[in-house]
Amino acid sequence: MEIKSMGDILKAHTEFVDKIQQQMSTLSQGEPPSKEALVKEKEELLAQLKQRRNTANAAKEATLRRYDREIRQYTETISHLENNVF
Repeated sequence: MEIKSMGDILKAHTEFVDKIQQQMSTLSQGEPPSKEALVKEKEELLAQLKQRRNTANAAKEATLRRYDREIRQYTETISHLENNVF
């Protein structure tokens, strides 16, 4: 899942909570899953979370670059106007 908005983050969180609740109900029913199944599930979850983190970091960096570019343009415009006024 690629995270592009806060809605995506909320959806990922909901999926995570649902998965944990499912695991809890399985454990409370008496038949625990095998160690291999648990390890595989944790590895999948870890991979998903790492991918989501990387996507969120990439989105953050893109946003920061955009704001830096905007600030630089404002600074250049202000400097140009100040030179014309003074």
